[in-house]
Amino acid sequence: MIVVLAVVVAAAVLVLGRGGGGGHGAAAPDVNDVQAEGPGASAYSQAASTAAFAAIAERSKDPKPLTAAEAFATKKISDTDAKATLKLTASRLDSHCTVAIWGTRLAGLLQQGGCTQTARATYSDKHFGALVTIFNLANAQAADRVVASADPRSGNGFPLAPPRSPPFGQAFSTARGVAMGHYAVITWVQRADGSGDESDAALLSLLVTAGRPNAVLLRATG
Repeated sequence: MIVVLAVVVAAAVLVLGRGGGGGHGAAAPDVNDVQAEGPGASAYSQAASTAAFAAIAERSKDPKPLTAAEAFATKKISDTDAKATLKLTASRLDSHCTVAIWGTRLAGLLQQGGCTQTARATYSDKHFGALVTIFNLANAQAADRVVASADPRSGNGFPLAPPRSPPFGQAFSTARGVAMGHYAVITWVQRADGSGDESDAALLSLLVTAGRPNAVLLRATG
């Protein structure tokens, strides 16, 4: 009986050590565990935060975490110029930001910038796909650094599409990173058939339309 009891106790300690209580004890992924390479957009542009987002320049002024209801409230993205109506097809809200990206340099910046959340939403129809990623950082300076670094051509890193998304980055695609106060928003769009180039008016219009997440805009104005 003593031997059996010892085995049971040892097993219980092992489970608890692994965070067996529904994942609440799980440790944050190490930067070195992030995959070094991955898909990225063919073209990328970025913009730093502006005075329009002064009210949320610091997370201390906007302390409540994003909820899934906020982040994924938009179920449909319509763009008249692109003649597209994209529906929400996949979404994921993570508390460990580095699970949502590839690239050790970007992972390091997210950790240094105090990233506490990543919300990813994929929208698609027969002709287009869009991925919107929101990083919740400590302040606007950290958000500026993230969008400046996330150029996929630099090899620093880029967001990964959540499970059940269409594949991204297999042909031409374009992306834009915009710091909105302490949030860094990276939007990635493509045509389903892989066509297009940097002057594709439909893709550029969709990039702007999709890159205005209500979850962030409402917090900046309200």
